[in-house]
Amino acid sequence: MTFLVIRKFLFSPRLLKLIRSSHILRYLMLILVLAGHSFQPITATGQEKPKKDKVKAKKAKESKLLYSNASVSIFSDRVVERDQQAYVGKNQLVNAMQEHIRPYLRGAYPQLKSKTPLLDMLYTVALNDLELCEVDGRHFRISPDFPPHDFFTRDIAYSSMLGANFTHASLIKRHLEITRKQRLALGFRCQKKHIIPFLGDKNEVVEGPLSAEFSNGPIAKRMDDVCWVPGYYEALCVEGSREEFEWLVNTFEQFDQEFYQHFLDPVDGLYRGQSSFIDIGGTGYPAFFDGSRTTTIKALSTNCLYVHAFDILQKAHHYLGNEKEASRYAQKRDDLKAIILKEFLHPDGYYAYFKYPDGSLEPRRENLGMAFLVLFDILPDEMYEQAVGNFEQNDFGNPLLWPFYENTKVYHNKAIWPFANTFYNLAEDHHEQNDEVTLRTFANLARHALWGNFSEVLDYETGGAQYKHARSYTWSAASYLAVIYRILLGITFDTPDVIRLSPHVPAKLGKTLEMKDITFGNTLLNVSISGSGSTIDSFTIDGVMREDPVIQKDGKTHEVAIQLK
Repeated sequence: MTFLVIRKFLFSPRLLKLIRSSHILRYLMLILVLAGHSFQPITATGQEKPKKDKVKAKKAKESKLLYSNASVSIFSDRVVERDQQAYVGKNQLVNAMQEHIRPYLRGAYPQLKSKTPLLDMLYTVALNDLELCEVDGRHFRISPDFPPHDFFTRDIAYSSMLGANFTHASLIKRHLEITRKQRLALGFRCQKKHIIPFLGDKNEVVEGPLSAEFSNGPIAKRMDDVCWVPGYYEALCVEGSREEFEWLVNTFEQFDQEFYQHFLDPVDGLYRGQSSFIDIGGTGYPAFFDGSRTTTIKALSTNCLYVHAFDILQKAHHYLGNEKEASRYAQKRDDLKAIILKEFLHPDGYYAYFKYPDGSLEPRRENLGMAFLVLFDILPDEMYEQAVGNFEQNDFGNPLLWPFYENTKVYHNKAIWPFANTFYNLAEDHHEQNDEVTLRTFANLARHALWGNFSEVLDYETGGAQYKHARSYTWSAASYLAVIYRILLGITFDTPDVIRLSPHVPAKLGKTLEMKDITFGNTLLNVSISGSGSTIDSFTIDGVMREDPVIQKDGKTHEVAIQLK
């Protein structure tokens, strides 16, 4: 009706009179006002309701709730937490600060397509975060907030173990190869404050700081260095040659002779050194600890890493046809497993954070070590609930340590480290697949949409990004890739040449999921999953039904279809 009135007025005799007058601008303004009234609906209160609000309300109504607790609600296209919201727009993520993040990927990656826009968008954000950490196509920095030529080992090794190996295998290998050269060149050189007490004359004390070329730091700060083995191996399983496998086993022997054998305590058979990644002398240890004292403990997580390294070396030697060496490492693996199960078991039935030099156990639990007990098949299934299960958690995830130390600073203490929290969730999934664990794992990481990137560390009590946190952190972004590749697609390796698919897709994430162009060396897979759950009803490769959901690398392209029930 309003539009008809406007049209009649436009073609009336009054028009010529108005044009001749000085009121032409007022006339044009009148038209705009009337037009505005004709397209913006009036609410019951008489106020105009913007069209964009109507669109947002419609989108919110159509969003599907995937996961919620008292603090967080995860929908199919948005994250809502208290008075904050992040949502997926057209080819962009709008974070809680209303910043529009439009990830632009330079590289070619496997392409994810699902019925859940948030799932797909965060996959792109994770890849973008990793690209932001690439330096000259040669190595990684651990975050854009870190110098470009700092070479860290554990951050990239853990990123590979989580999921970055599926997208950045070549770069991971190059990075870890550089750190091996740097570590051998540095040896035991250190400042006085970083002397390892039990090494005696092997410590080479230098005056002043170490050269910038040794950004990885003295070995006293990196006594979990063996983590490079599983990191490198996971990359090799995606893209590796026989020569690289030989380099792996030979380089380990070199490092064992130069470093690792000196960390082994022959009295109890455990390796000494910091709990993996928890900085020596920092907030993650008792207040009376200094850097040197931290090097003398035996940590659960670090000893579990040695078990995993021995298991990998057994597999690598078997792959190379060195059966004698394979048997030797299998024995080393089994022996250390038994020692861990005995030495770290607290009288209260859980596995302790670390063991003091006097043999007593620190009465705390640490989620990375507990996760490794399960993921590396050290802990018998029947011991899971008492020893590892029911660890402390809130609406945002698991703390790194529990109970907390008395100091108030949030970093390793009173904190959630997304990568460690993801390892713990993967351990739960490894023990028993269920939708609740999968959706909680997704939700813990989907919260990072509020910041628009995958952050380094979060405050346990508030769930917020810490003042000291680094943005777009490698192992946090890789944690999200773990959800996609290791849980939803369920990719593992029976051998370096045999890929196994054991997907688990909760019904709430939709009943179709596709991943195109997954490359394993020269072998390319296009995977299509229908249905939900974790039980495979049918598995076909290029239209041919298979009983066992495995694929042999053969340098060809294959269409893989999986029906779940």
